[in-house]
Amino acid sequence: MSAQALQAQRIEGPHFRQFWEQGTGKEIQAWTGAELNFDLWDQLSPYYFHTDQLADRVMQEVFEHKGFEQGMQYVFSALRNAADHTVHPAVRDLLQDMISTAMQQNSAQLAPGGQLCQRAGLSSLMVLRDYSLMGGYDFAHLNKALIYTGALRKGAVKRLHYTLEFWIKVTRHNALQIHMPGFEQCLRTRLVHAFSRHQILKNSAWQTSQWGAPINSWDMMATYLGFSLVFLHGLKKLNISTTAQEEQSLFALWREIGILIGIPPEIMPTDKVSATQHFYTWTATQPPADQDSVMLAHALLDESLQFEGIKYQFQRRSLRFMHICLNHLFLDQQVLKRLQIPQVSNPKLFYTIIRQRNILQQKYLSQKQQIRKGDKAQVKILQDYHRVNNQ
Repeated sequence: MSAQALQAQRIEGPHFRQFWEQGTGKEIQAWTGAELNFDLWDQLSPYYFHTDQLADRVMQEVFEHKGFEQGMQYVFSALRNAADHTVHPAVRDLLQDMISTAMQQNSAQLAPGGQLCQRAGLSSLMVLRDYSLMGGYDFAHLNKALIYTGALRKGAVKRLHYTLEFWIKVTRHNALQIHMPGFEQCLRTRLVHAFSRHQILKNSAWQTSQWGAPINSWDMMATYLGFSLVFLHGLKKLNISTTAQEEQSLFALWREIGILIGIPPEIMPTDKVSATQHFYTWTATQPPADQDSVMLAHALLDESLQFEGIKYQFQRRSLRFMHICLNHLFLDQQVLKRLQIPQVSNPKLFYTIIRQRNILQQKYLSQKQQIRKGDKAQVKILQDYHRVNNQ
């Protein structure tokens, strides 16, 4: 059956209504003031079966013959030698697309969003892990590509390391300009997604009619809302204040990153109101958490116990407790129940301390001091992951 003949199905079950009428979705809608309806359905739903054609062509015509490692080396060599007319046409088209996007960016417009990511410090990482990532596991179809690419087998430590490295590299100053670390990280990630998609379709019984195309454009858009819409809402819950300029810049930043990654620009929202409307429409494609979701959630919880960057077991248990407390702050009770997140005593006591610390920090430190301190703390965590994975 061709992608053109497939249609995304709306799953407006009890979990969907609970999320938007009583749960976390209701909080987001109240915060943004967005009107919730399905006016965007006909525009967005075809992208459930749409993928990054430029990167897919590189997989079929280059990586299929060279393999993953040599294929990566070939593409990055072509990036460094842009004037080489012997470069494979598929690679040339992909690089020209990304370079054209990068050349049109407004670095001054993107800067406040990147600075917000840094000045929120460790609170940024808490939101990304305990809200965006954990909350995403409640959407069963979104998780299928992770399962089919062996996320459980590879372990949560490696996935968190890769995600953190990506996030830090793309949010730093001028990171998305050509040849800068963020630009190259977008290229690498775009190729990894296409390679994973190619392997899934080649080696498994992927259920396209139900799950959409693997790592499809609509799911990718929804994933990037975790770095923008959900991220901002999470910072608000941790008492990180944001300006209208920072919010607008953050959406511009992640729109730019999304386009570089291969998401069609026409489906990338530009502010928190349109992002909420996009999120509402997309969630109607997703059934509630299933057993795969629960396994992914518990692998993420137990990552703290396995992380060798922390020496003592009691410290690892304390870190796991912290993440569970934050899950209880960010996620509603029905999501916690579906993901089988443990109940803990007095979770509010822990995250109240974090919120109060953030209030004091914003009151007594200048913005430059917050950015410098936050960047240093985030890079320190990334270095810990580097050291563990290298060992």
